[in-house]
Amino acid sequence: MATATVGYLLGEVAGEPPAWALGGVALALALVAGGFVPVRLEGSPWRVPRHWAALGPVPYAGVFGVALGTGLATALSSPGLYLVVLWPLGAPNWLLAVIPFLGVAAGRAFPLVLMSARSFSRGRHPSADLRRFSRWAGRLDIAETVILIILAVMWIGG
Repeated sequence: MATATVGYLLGEVAGEPPAWALGGVALALALVAGGFVPVRLEGSPWRVPRHWAALGPVPYAGVFGVALGTGLATALSSPGLYLVVLWPLGAPNWLLAVIPFLGVAAGRAFPLVLMSARSFSRGRHPSADLRRFSRWAGRLDIAETVILIILAVMWIGG
């Protein structure tokens, strides 16, 4: 919520960007998400090493995952997250700046909760199901591309 608040305040002070500019960014990100423009999203150099995911019991893994926050300091594997970070600049009010961040938080938390519950019920560590959930997450690029295209059309079309 802090990132949304800072972005919203920056947009209020510096002026909101034109809708067509956000639409252009959304369209460019849709091309990346759809694989039409081959851009690798390596993420931050401060991202958490993968081998840390296997440390600790299930509750620790859950708390650790929540502590990672929005993903700005971890691997940014989603082009749409860049648009969410820019979204508050053009938001008409603070609540509309925060809602996309809450959606991202829910989207990031849901697989962790589901994976942890499944692993806990089977008496395994969540990392045991990580590969299965990673394959599932890899299929979301189509939905992300469609959503980014819809946003681009809305903003560019006025």
